[in-house]
Amino acid sequence: MRKIRLRAFITMVVLLFLAPYLCLAQDKGHIIIRGEIKNIDEAKERGIICEDSYLQLLNITNSSISFEITKQGYFRLKSDLPTHILPDGSKFAFNIPDLEPGKYVVVMQLLKGRYGSPGVPPPVLCYLVSGNSKSGQATYKIFTIKENMSNPANINLGEVMLPLAGKD
Repeated sequence: MRKIRLRAFITMVVLLFLAPYLCLAQDKGHIIIRGEIKNIDEAKERGIICEDSYLQLLNITNSSISFEITKQGYFRLKSDLPTHILPDGSKFAFNIPDLEPGKYVVVMQLLKGRYGSPGVPPPVLCYLVSGNSKSGQATYKIFTIKENMSNPANINLGEVMLPLAGKD
């Protein structure tokens, strides 16, 4: 009987000692990022999106963004953050365990076209400020991850579009 009480006491002391560390590990936020790409069908029809294209998060906090043109001739912004396969429709949702605090955008990776050329906007999802998708003014859809966000954090980007650079 005395051994059982001693074990229970030791177990309780160890758990009380480890509890703050266990809570910190679980305190990391769970983040859901949603949106709807309004012109994805047009991008597919124009042949800009290939079967290997995908969505990816890009941290723009430090603004040191670089890109590459792959051996296949596709444009890709360099990022090691979570990816998402292209949706069958126009809606997408990232469901990720955690992100460092900072400013982020969603980019479309591995696209055909003139991306990377001077004067051609990068394939960052944006929203329309005025006009229409062909001649309107758009701005990048930037979202911020804060240090103490609610858990889970739901970020709805709403209706966004992909700047369409023509094929070569």
